[in-house]
Amino acid sequence: MASVNDIVQEVSEQTGDVELERITKEQVLILLNAAANDLGFAGIITGITDNEALSAGAGTLIIVPASFTYIHDIWGGTGFATWIPHSHWSFQIVSSAPNILFDSEQQDVTSGSVQLNGHRRPTNTYTLGSGTIDVGFEAFLRMRTSAYAAQQLAQIAEGAASSNLENISVKAMQSSNEMLGLLNQQPHFRPQRYSRAVPLR
Repeated sequence: MASVNDIVQEVSEQTGDVELERITKEQVLILLNAAANDLGFAGIITGITDNEALSAGAGTLIIVPASFTYIHDIWGGTGFATWIPHSHWSFQIVSSAPNILFDSEQQDVTSGSVQLNGHRRPTNTYTLGSGTIDVGFEAFLRMRTSAYAAQQLAQIAEGAASSNLENISVKAMQSSNEMLGLLNQQPHFRPQRYSRAVPLR
């Protein structure tokens, strides 16, 4: 698993600014988060495997946790062993927040806690330090961030150095575009057939 610091170091090596003398860590971080935004704009999502257990009193609404952009399964009952059919829950907006409303037939199943399975958008608020990069996106983020960094450095370089950085940027962008295409083909990074988009997300 790559850390933010790993990506920053690899970008500095890719662009030939190993000591980060011409571009700062903070600037690379901004470019990293811009690259992560590109994933979101392309519709890439990632599964939430640490499912949320939420208190859901019988017949009440529960607010959808902020991380969820899609929900594909809800489980309730003892040990979350009972799957709640899609026809027995729906989204409802309350005070500008998406909530889940369960129908009355599910009161026994939803009287305690429920567990949500779904997807979220890729992280785009990385900070400097040892925080980890979303699994599966490391190579894309490394190359896309390198493309942006090399382009930025090319603007302040001259002559052959500028041309070299432009070439690095073009190649890194092409490589990241190919990776983006591969990510788009992987089911884990796309909504499932029966996923429901959370309103206002």
